[in-house]
Amino acid sequence: MRRTRKGADGMDRGKLVDYLERYWTENKAKGLLAQALFRREIKRGSFSRYKRKFFDGCWVLAPKRSDFFRFRFCFFTHPALFHGDPGDRADPEDIMGDTEGLKFRMVAGFLNRAGMGVMYALPTGSQPVPPEGIRWLLYRYERDSEQLERVEPATFFSRWVGRGRPSRGRRWSEGVKKAYMELEEEELLM
Repeated sequence: MRRTRKGADGMDRGKLVDYLERYWTENKAKGLLAQALFRREIKRGSFSRYKRKFFDGCWVLAPKRSDFFRFRFCFFTHPALFHGDPGDRADPEDIMGDTEGLKFRMVAGFLNRAGMGVMYALPTGSQPVPPEGIRWLLYRYERDSEQLERVEPATFFSRWVGRGRPSRGRRWSEGVKKAYMELEEEELLM
């Protein structure tokens, strides 16, 4: 019998980790595990004195084309379900709160000046999640106005050719799986 660890809310960690293992390669799992452990260290470990400077990372993506380096984008994802619709233009603070919105503006401005586009994905809906699921809104950070402007995902991604490289569910090493089982609920769900 396989041992599972249930959290305070009854979440079956074994099932969740099995699900992640099915879709993530081991290298991706190791990278995200390192990110979770770094986040823990910043929030309450030996680097906690710097936690005010910490802002969760992003995915850097570029279309599959020969001049990919000219079209790099950083995709940030909102960490929780957002209730409501911020509209076609929004201040980052209206979505993330004052402190996180200001941090986002600083990071996004730096990335824009370095030649990278900045995108913000926002999951919207209600709790509990309705049967039709979560609605995703996609915003582009505009450096001149320092605002988020909504873009239509289908239009934005229509310029991206190819299907990407989906992972195949190979088994993770026991060490990686054990480390995921030992993450706290908040860390595991990030």
